[in-house]
Amino acid sequence: MSGLDEAAVTAIFAAVQSVPMRLGIYDNVLTHEPKSAPSGWSVGMWIDYLGPLPRTSGLDYTSALMAFIVRSYTSALAQPLDDIDPRITAAVSTMMAAYSAGFTLDGTVMAVDLLGMSGRRMEARAGYVHLGQSWMRVVDLTLPIIVAGAWQQGA
Repeated sequence: MSGLDEAAVTAIFAAVQSVPMRLGIYDNVLTHEPKSAPSGWSVGMWIDYLGPLPRTSGLDYTSALMAFIVRSYTSALAQPLDDIDPRITAAVSTMMAAYSAGFTLDGTVMAVDLLGMSGRRMEARAGYVHLGQSWMRVVDLTLPIIVAGAWQQGA
């Protein structure tokens, strides 16, 4: 990739979105943070951070760290209640395995930063979100991505 222009960003978003889409375990895969409760088992994804990454930059180009939030949603009142956490945990683990296996997102990026060479590693944290009139059980997957040659340097 020779720059982090609109086409490159669009390709990265599409590559990040394609992973949960092809797994077939989610009813909806959104490329935004929903403002109302999504139905069924859903994923929303959005950019969380974008900045220079000194460790992989050179004298001509600056590499970038792009971190996404990939949030899994389900109703906090889904029955049976005892199945919610095991099912959402398994779904997120399956997604993490797919991002690990697709390390370069089909060649669109240098790497998914699985282990934290950028200072941020892939990780998931659970919680609850109130959307509209609904409480949702969520797991936020932090997905840090390293983009080589994001911005050209000049004198």
